[in-house]
Amino acid sequence: MEERIGLVTVKRVISLVVRASEVTDHLREILTIAISDLEHYLKMKNERMNVSFVYIAVIYLSYGIYLYCAYQLNVSFISSFDTFNINFDLTGNLTDMFHIAIILGTFSGIMAGQLSSNNILSGFKHSIVFLVASIVLFVYII
Repeated sequence: MEERIGLVTVKRVISLVVRASEVTDHLREILTIAISDLEHYLKMKNERMNVSFVYIAVIYLSYGIYLYCAYQLNVSFISSFDTFNINFDLTGNLTDMFHIAIILGTFSGIMAGQLSSNNILSGFKHSIVFLVASIVLFVYII
């Protein structure tokens, strides 16, 4: 049954019930132990989610700040030098900042996934959000 269902919580409860039944024959004690273990597991999972939410918010905020700075540098700041007849290589600057945004978005997303669910593969959904935001900014807005 443990292998057929495949859920982590069910595996923990079933293995705990099997091990506890080897120690005692009282069903009430076995179920009490299993319930207390499951409650502790759910409490720890909820606590981890609350703590990791702050870290994920910081990751998203820092990436947003990078995108905002890239926008301000390429639109407002560099265009203000036109009054002084100074020319900049805007395409090279945009290309470099876009490459940095791709690298930063990929690794920030992986880190957010690792912090939120302790799995690197779940970080790719965060990476996709970051990469879509970079493409929208550098391709369509700037």
